[in-house]
Amino acid sequence: ENSNVNQKFIQMYQGINIIKQLGKENFFINNFKKAVNLLRYIIIKKKTFYSTLYICLYILLTTFLPIGSLFLGIYFVSTGSMTIGGLMVFYAMVGNLQEPTRTLADSFSYHKEIKGIARLLSNVLVEENGNNINNKIKKFSFEKLLINIDQFVYPDGNVALQDINILIENGDKICVKGESGSGKSTLLHLIAKLEESKGKVFYNGIDISDITYDSLFDNVLLVNQEPLIFQSSIIDNILLGDSYTQDELEEVIKTCKLEQIIEEHGYHYELSESGGNISGGQKQRIAIARILIRKPKLLLFDEVTSALDPRTAKEFIDNLNEFINKYHITLLSVSHKGEFDNICNRVLYI
Repeated sequence: ENSNVNQKFIQMYQGINIIKQLGKENFFINNFKKAVNLLRYIIIKKKTFYSTLYICLYILLTTFLPIGSLFLGIYFVSTGSMTIGGLMVFYAMVGNLQEPTRTLADSFSYHKEIKGIARLLSNVLVEENGNNINNKIKKFSFEKLLINIDQFVYPDGNVALQDINILIENGDKICVKGESGSGKSTLLHLIAKLEESKGKVFYNGIDISDITYDSLFDNVLLVNQEPLIFQSSIIDNILLGDSYTQDELEEVIKTCKLEQIIEEHGYHYELSESGGNISGGQKQRIAIARILIRKPKLLLFDEVTSALDPRTAKEFIDNLNEFINKYHITLLSVSHKGEFDNICNRVLYI
């Protein structure tokens, strides 16, 4: 159970961005608390046993042992095996055993540390707070996106994304291309407010810094190259506790070419840690399905087909094109291979 708690904590830490995007903080915190409470129950049972053992040992050492040692010492003195001074030293040493015994109970209080971790994690996942949230835009519907970046500098001093000026309108399908390290992924993170982007990104003419996370993520969702798979079933990884119709679920399963794994194992097939029992391509498509079923108005892709073979990638992209046309989704896709070229109407070189 301890490893289960640790695993859930690591998954939440690794998935903070996707958890925030989908507004699933409470969902994951509640699951974590359940695991912690189960672990606490197990610990409390053990602690009760050891506490009882401690009390018995303490009574033995503080009551019977001093009396017994006194009588034993008197016996040794009467037989000439011990002097009166030796008896006094022996009795004092027995008394010194009492204090270490009192500290035994402290070694069984580590469950408090787990509760502290839960509180810490809650603070990490809490959305923006403070009085300034009242001044932010809490509701908007994506129509257009203006990106105006003179220069973006990484914390290490490296420069990327120079002279970027682009207008993206509802219905656009744009491929983003550039050399490795040119800042393509950073651009998507700026658009999704996962990097500081004040004065650089504007939705419907509104600075992104003036839009709440909840409002932004109701419109904009990002799928990263490295898919996040939770240790749970396939359906749980897609829905994350939300309710959708069977038709909606089957639609994204078909769009993402997941029919085979569903036919072989079913929706409730349990995925291992980080999806170790499925292929990299299947992990990517499950992560995409998780986003598509929520039908964002602006969809951001970062090398999402890197683990797919060419045939599967082509079939998926054809299906995706039908899906985004049907639901009027705007697409901004980073890809080295050029698979999205056929469905995109514009190319952005950075």
